[in-house]
Amino acid sequence: MKILIVDDNLDKITILKNELLGLGLQDTNISVAFHAAEARKLLSVVAFDIMLLDVLLPIRKDANPHGETSIELLKQIVEDGNYNAPKYIIGVTADLNALEQHKNEFQNLTAHIIEVTLGSDSWKKFLGTTVSHLQKIKNAELTYDYDVCVLTALCDPELKAVLSTWEPELTSEKFLTRGVIVKLGNITYAGSTKRVAFAHLSQMGMVAATHTADTLLQMFKPRVLMMTGICGGFSDQNVCVGDVVIADKSWDWQEGKWNQDGVLIPAPNQKDASSDLVAIARNIESKLHEFQSKFQGNAPSERAKLIVAPMVSGSSVVASTDLQNVFRGQHRKMAAVDMECYGMYYTASMTTAPSPKTICIKSVSDLADRTKSDDLQKYCSYLSASFGLELMRKYWESS
Repeated sequence: MKILIVDDNLDKITILKNELLGLGLQDTNISVAFHAAEARKLLSVVAFDIMLLDVLLPIRKDANPHGETSIELLKQIVEDGNYNAPKYIIGVTADLNALEQHKNEFQNLTAHIIEVTLGSDSWKKFLGTTVSHLQKIKNAELTYDYDVCVLTALCDPELKAVLSTWEPELTSEKFLTRGVIVKLGNITYAGSTKRVAFAHLSQMGMVAATHTADTLLQMFKPRVLMMTGICGGFSDQNVCVGDVVIADKSWDWQEGKWNQDGVLIPAPNQKDASSDLVAIARNIESKLHEFQSKFQGNAPSERAKLIVAPMVSGSSVVASTDLQNVFRGQHRKMAAVDMECYGMYYTASMTTAPSPKTICIKSVSDLADRTKSDDLQKYCSYLSASFGLELMRKYWESS
């Protein structure tokens, strides 16, 4: 919790800080501004939970304090929206005459006004109640809600494969925001009910993946964010059609600078999958053959392998051998390419919601250096979905 004290009286600042420290707040989370100009600078870069604002405030260093200065700052925050608005703004004064003169305007713009003096304890109770209430809200914001959200690029065949293999008891379908429709439901495993959410992108690509992943994280706060589906693989890494790739890391292969010779100087910003989920995946590779044997339809004859390796993402399907040479040289063990994985990993790493465990599981439906085909998309969607469900079962057993 971040607190801003805006006051030019050192004695009052000391009293307030000591009370806040006594309530359990850390000194590093308490900022002080001695005048309005300093407060504006802090409010422009930090989102504070509580601001304690003196009723009489100088506009700048060495200026005389005035109530009009405090009121103008409040109007810029509350009415104009020029700065980050704290969740609670509390007026503070030790001057009863100043309080009487500016009380009405302050009460219209703040939550409360407290009289802070050494001989009064009523303000301490109010401040303690406010801090406790906000801390409970922040703790709730950091609490996971859903057990897992599963994201796919395509509705058919990728999301259909997830729903048919996971067999959730669907309870509702919700339209969250433009382009994001989510199916909600439950899965019962080992006597416990798990809350699950499923969604597919409105269009393929990292931008749509970032938007949808952020929406899911903010709305459902899942413990695990998973993506399944299909990808392209590289045969020079011993990748075959039908293999399942766990993206232990991902980046945008196009990130960097093209020089005058037409050569991309890469500047990849790698994001990683959750190491404990990757470890579980390694331990259940033997299940792939069982999943293969159950599939009814067009499938490769070779036994599927599990490959844990980098999967790069780009904003378009890559069919040019020249372009492949550009990004395949960015990591010697790069095994696969898709259009969404990095968008999801990046969003999960940057979220303001509770940080989820994240993993991308995709099956190779074509080799990126050959003519593409849709013949195995249903099979690969099924295989990655089945592997994802088995991974979650093992995760639930161990947690």
